[in-house]
Amino acid sequence: MKKTCIGAALAIFATAFFLLAGTAVAQTKAGQGADAKPAPVIAIVDIRGIMAQANAARSVREQIEKLRVAYQEEITADEDALRKEDQELNRQRAILSPEALTERRQQFNTRVAEVQRKVEERKRELNQALNAGMQEVQKVLLVLVAEMAKNQGYTLVLPKSQVVLADNRMEITAPILEMLNKRLPSVKIKITKDAQ
Repeated sequence: MKKTCIGAALAIFATAFFLLAGTAVAQTKAGQGADAKPAPVIAIVDIRGIMAQANAARSVREQIEKLRVAYQEEITADEDALRKEDQELNRQRAILSPEALTERRQQFNTRVAEVQRKVEERKRELNQALNAGMQEVQKVLLVLVAEMAKNQGYTLVLPKSQVVLADNRMEITAPILEMLNKRLPSVKIKITKDAQ
């Protein structure tokens, strides 16, 4: 789940950076004349590192983990109740008529299906909340990268995961992380219940 969210974020970031860089290069070109090609001013940012270390991203993961534990306790209680009900049903097998036993077994199976739906709903809620929280962090991160690119005159900002070799002076991860922690210290996740 986390790898998928981060992978999608990296793809979005790479696209946004290339678009940002293309716009900056086009603007520079327009200002210098048709024949002159500006030398690119390149910066590198470690998106994965920032998403792992940012206070806001950590707060999202901590909130999700607390909810996951609470949901697990809730599901465990439901499973224990089902186990007891199944044991009681097996004990009453000799006492109940075949029709009554069939009816009780159907009721039990309905409750099992309800718990299974509840488990899937909780997983979906957690995934949606995690994705929404991380997207909020990524939006602010992208804004900060764009601001720094504009202020520092970078014409191309690349994600570190796409770079094989570069001078460490091109790295802007630390100042971006610091700015992100100041601008967005935490994110409050929101759980959206599915309408049934």
